[in-house]
This record gives sequence, structure tokens and C-alpha cells, in this order.
Amino acid sequence: ESRGLGDVYQRQGLAGMRHGVSDAEGRFSFEGVANDPATPYLIGAEYQGVPYPGTRVAFAPVELEREVEIRVAEVTNETQDVSVPLVRLRIDWLGARLRVVESLTIRNRSSRTVYLPADARGTGSPALRAQLPAGAEDFLMPHGRQPEGVEHRDGKVAFWGPVYPGEQDLSFSYLIPASGEKAEIELAFPSGTERIEVLVPTGGATPSGERLVEKEPKTLEGRSFRIFEGPALAPGEPLALSLDLPPARVDPDSFEVAEARLLLNLDDAALGVRETHVIKVDGETGVTPAPGESLLRIQLPEASQNVHFSSNAAGLSLKPIPRGGIEVGGVAPPGESTVAVDYRIPVDGNSVDLFRSFEKRVPLLG
Repeated sequence: ESRGLGDVYQRQGLAGMRHGVSDAEGRFSFEGVANDPATPYLIGAEYQGVPYPGTRVAFAPVELEREVEIRVAEVTNETQDVSVPLVRLRIDWLGARLRVVESLTIRNRSSRTVYLPADARGTGSPALRAQLPAGAEDFLMPHGRQPEGVEHRDGKVAFWGPVYPGEQDLSFSYLIPASGEKAEIELAFPSGTERIEVLVPTGGATPSGERLVEKEPKTLEGRSFRIFEGPALAPGEPLALSLDLPPARVDPDSFEVAEARLLLNLDDAALGVRETHVIKVDGETGVTPAPGESLLRIQLPEASQNVHFSSNAAGLSLKPIPRGGIEVGGVAPPGESTVAVDYRIPVDGNSVDLFRSFEKRVPLLG
């Protein structure tokens, strides 16, 4: 018996949830839902306590019925069929620190889902173990959410599942202090791996290490990366990396905000705002802030909700600040780059007020 879960995403941005319980053959249905092609549905299932992401579907014009198949599997706590064929390390240089994103490809050769619930972990073994290098800090998982099956304690990461049949990825990131012209990192992989891949943005830090070979560069998400391939590692075997760091300067006068653009979208519930700050750096080398300072602080209205931020520059680091806002640090590259911030302000009554001020002079506001 499995439970069907459906997330309904409406054009107004409001989500609804419907639940159903399957029959003995695993069939379930949702009736009386809108068949508007502009309304997508996310269908998933839960079986033996394990969630199974299904698929995103929408109705075609005039279509009245859609069928979706969600594959589930029996659950086991045996981990001998779980291995790590690839560890991918993406290393971004942020001036005084390196940001390392570890993505581990996990292979489950069995036909069963490997999972240990919380009440069984005292005597069992995790499906996968990972370890952060010495000095690592600010452990973070994608979207800032740590799944129930992941435990992080004292630099050690344990993944208890679910590990579905086939392959899936587990990713996390951390920061490592880096100063001067070179940084040394020693990484250990308690579960071992068949292959290592190191990615660094073109113009960023340059890694070297025993049996590390440079391959053809790749363009990923519109950015150019240098690719280095490393050897297979037995469980617990370390990998030592040495990284040559690019030059940077502390020169606030060469850093400016050239433009700020605000895109506003108002509905009955909230004012949606997307701010794009265009940063300009003069000269041929990047600019980094003095110790304890930031390149830029973007303070947001106090009523801001659902704040998200991003940048098209690999070397910039973005983090939230108290009372709502973003602190920009790391290394601003030569030329122009952007920092984007998205947030919502609830509508109170029939209107909403937006007050903005900027830390640095903004010569052009759109």
C-alpha cells in the first residue's frame, strides 16, 4: 500500500496538496482537478516510509485524463551494493577562502531501496560516509536544507538513505581558509571512489596533485571550467591538492555599482521584486575586501519574505545579513558582473509601499 502525494501549482503562485491511498495493486487517482494546461502538477508517492519523487505533469488542451507511473521498491538496510563511482569537486576561489562543492554519484546495484530510519541507526551502518578536510567550515546542502537521511557532525557526513536503485547524486559545500599564493587541501573519502573530477572556473585557482591530469575544458551553465581528472581511491585513501591562487587586490576605489535594476510584479497577495545590481571593477585583476569588511551590503526592506540571491561571478560570495539583506564578499572579477536578489513584500490592504536605499552611489536606476 502506498500513499500518493500531489502538489498543485497554480498561476497565482499558491500551492495546494492532495493525498490519496492506493489499492492493493498500487493504483490511486485524483479526481476533480483543473485541466488548465497552465497548471502543472507534481505527483509522487510514499512506500514503506520512503518518498519517491514522481514526475511533473500538465494537461494538454481539452485533455481530461493523465496517467502517471511511479516506480517504488522494497526497502533494505543492507549497504554492500552501494558504491561511489564518481566524486566531483568544484572549487571556487573567494579571495580569503575557497568554496568547495562536493558532488558524490552514488550507485545502488540492487533492485531495492537502501534506507535506515532514525530509530535503527544506532546499530546500523550508513549507506555512505564523507569527511570534510581540516579547517572546513560553513557546511551547507543545496537550498540550505539538510535532508532527514543526512547527518553532519564534527566534520563527518553520514548518509542513511534513501538510496534508490540506479544512480543519484549527493551534494554539499563548505569553505576553506586560503591566503597568499597557494592553498593546500587534503581530502579523505571514507567510502572511496572509482574516479575523481576537479572543476575550477577559467581564471580561478589552478589545482595540481599526484596523478591529476587536465582534460578538455567544458562550458557549464554558461561558464567555462577547466577539468582535472584524478585516480580511483580506496576507502579512506586521501587526495592531496595544491592550488595556485590568482592575484587579487584590496582597492575599494576600483569597485563600483554601475547600475541597479528593479523588476516589479504586483498581485493581490504580494509585490514581487527582482533586483539586479551591476558591479564594475576597473583594471585587470579582481578586487577583494579588506579583512573583516565586505565589498557591498544590500539592505532589503524589513517586510521582505522569500529572499533568494545569486550571482553570475564565481568568485563572489553571498550571504544573508541581520534584519534582511545580502553581504557581498569574495573576489569581484575585472569588468562587469551582476548580483541578483529576489524577494516578496506582502500587500496590506489595497496598496504596498517600497522604500529603497543603497550603500554605494548608484548612477543609474531602472
